Amino acid sequence: MTSECGAEAADPRIAQTRRAFKTALYDAAAPEWNWKVSVSELCKRAGVSRSTFYQHFAAVDDVYTELLRDRLVNLVSPAVWRRGAGVPRSGALVALFEDLRAEPGFYEPILGETEVFGNARRSFIRWVAERLSETYFGAPYETLAAEPRQRVMFIAGGAVVTMGYWVYSSERDPSVTPVEISAYFNSYVSALSTDFVPTTPVETRSDSEDGPRAESPGTGSGGLAEAGSSGLR
Repeated sequence: MTSECGAEAADPRIAQTRRAFKTALYDAAAPEWNWKVSVSELCKRAGVSRSTFYQHFAAVDDVYTELLRDRLVNLVSPAVWRRGAGVPRSGALVALFEDLRAEPGFYEPILGETEVFGNARRSFIRWVAERLSETYFGAPYETLAAEPRQRVMFIAGGAVVTMGYWVYSSERDPSVTPVEISAYFNSYVSALSTDFVPTTPVETRSDSEDGPRAESPGTGSGGLAEAGSSGLR
């Protein structure tokens, strides 16, 4: 994903082409949130050839993965995730759950009962794992040893399944607010991570001393790679 971003910066036409495919996918799916869009339909809507599509993406799954990445960066960056302080800033989680509730159709291909985009779902789980590692455990995900990394990924997978349950399950309680869901989420993950010890010490500071630490999911260890040709960053 880093090389793709570099190429986009060097040649604006690349960014324009990729943006055309993302817009075409969203426009095709959004009316009834039907994400089963073919490459041919996508190319027709974008006004770009199939050969050009495959120069940029391996499958429609990868186009959605970039759409999801863009949405998460725009959604979570303003709220900021706090590293090493035990819990995330409440605004980040609340913003995510509010968006899930407000437009569930957008997230359904990765969180609904029928998985449409496997690569995007795996990318989202990895993104959640990175956020959990930074937020609750005070260490970047890639610096963790094998055992704690597996633990973080296990928690992230369960967290993503739980998100889907809260939004799509017929058994869910629709009266539960995003603020309440955020509190439950914090409680569950904190309980699972209480005995965690980071691989290397990570400096922390309290909000009262220096104010909240701002970190964008699009920088540093906030990226998510290994998701086909695209990753959530």
